[in-house]
Amino acid sequence: HALVKQFGWAYGSDRGPNDEIIDLVRNGASITLEPGGQLELSGAPLHNVHQTCAEFSQHYDELQAISGPMSLAWMAAGHHPWATRDEIHWMPKGRYQVMRAYLPTRGGRALDMMLRTCTVQANFDYASEAQCGQRFRLANAMAPVLTAIFANSPYLEGRSAGVASVRSQVWLDVDPDRCGVPRFAFEGF
Repeated sequence: HALVKQFGWAYGSDRGPNDEIIDLVRNGASITLEPGGQLELSGAPLHNVHQTCAEFSQHYDELQAISGPMSLAWMAAGHHPWATRDEIHWMPKGRYQVMRAYLPTRGGRALDMMLRTCTVQANFDYASEAQCGQRFRLANAMAPVLTAIFANSPYLEGRSAGVASVRSQVWLDVDPDRCGVPRFAFEGF
């Protein structure tokens, strides 16, 4: 409620089964609760990375203004460092219940992905089919490098996992239809 009262966010139309508020909207952006209670800022469509940085910085400042007086801190981590899967409560969203039943049939770490991972995602527009293909190949080729650069999840359930990115390990066992590099991405190159 504080984001609405203090910073001009509005309640979105998405609700839980008992009319719980699970999204906020403002100027083309939204804040949603992900399956394990993670906050997700879905930014507005912007023209450049500088605008994106300003939008995220404003979001973080707003969260800090609200949570600081309550002695709460935000953590940038790709995977929850200490909680077990069973210790995390599911958010009351209908589609999460569907995903909760379906995804474990597709991969052993699918529920970890839903409940214990976080990320920053980027979406890129394209002007033509050829440019889309180029950007798709580049993004797939850069994935290992970006995973290494931004690895920030070395702990699993309170102990060192022996890797820099538990998050990337989770995604290797989620759903082969949703994950990995499609074979066609590099055909002819």
